[in-house]
Amino acid sequence: MPELGKRLKLLREEKGLSLEEAGEELNIKSEDLRALEEEDFFSFPDRQFAVTVLNLYVDFLGLDKEQANQEFSQVWPEFGPLRTFGKRLFQKPKQNSPQRQYPSRRKAPLFALALVLCGGIFLYSSYSESFFGGQGDKKIQPEETTGTVSGSEQVPDEASELELDPTDVKTEVVGGEAIFLEITTPGGECWLEVVADGEQVCYLLVPQNTKPLTFTAYEEMSVLIGDAAAAKIKCNGKDLGLLGNRGVVIKRVFLTKDYKG
Repeated sequence: MPELGKRLKLLREEKGLSLEEAGEELNIKSEDLRALEEEDFFSFPDRQFAVTVLNLYVDFLGLDKEQANQEFSQVWPEFGPLRTFGKRLFQKPKQNSPQRQYPSRRKAPLFALALVLCGGIFLYSSYSESFFGGQGDKKIQPEETTGTVSGSEQVPDEASELELDPTDVKTEVVGGEAIFLEITTPGGECWLEVVADGEQVCYLLVPQNTKPLTFTAYEEMSVLIGDAAAAKIKCNGKDLGLLGNRGVVIKRVFLTKDYKG
């Protein structure tokens, strides 16, 4: 990708747009666009995030997406280890990290005496518990929480909030040698995951009324949408209409006629 960043910048300038203006058009931070143009890959959290931003920017500028991704893939495997090393190299040390302390020689006898006392207390408590454990009222142990309140209402776990579990899955065979999808979000923001020919090409929270997102596959494409009422899909130019009700997680799988599985 030695020349891709320069081409992105040149095409943007030909459109008469600043980085901030291009970012507003795409609903992407201008810092991320600048990182692509300057090939500053340390700015991206991971490869998938960088690819998603690249695809949106390439579509916006009118570059060949497949060629751009090929150029990007040639440099990322070499850059990835350097990026990881750089993050570790410049990572700030943790503050207030506990340091292991050792007793001084003057305090060694007191330290040993304290150990003896603690051992005696432990033995006494163990003996008394085993001897008197069956007598008297039993201790009431607190019930383990199961993550539910008010009957069966689930309490959302922060770690699983982004795990989309589709309740509506449909598969459609597309006539043609390729699959071309256009996705918009007129009904609100929603999480979107797109897997084209086995490779995840998009996973992000898409704002409402974003610019059309376009994706291409030659055998199989799956789309996972976090809110069926928020998004619209056009497959090879055909509008699929209403996808589902508000808040419903759906998955749509599109296959070409030559799909072999």
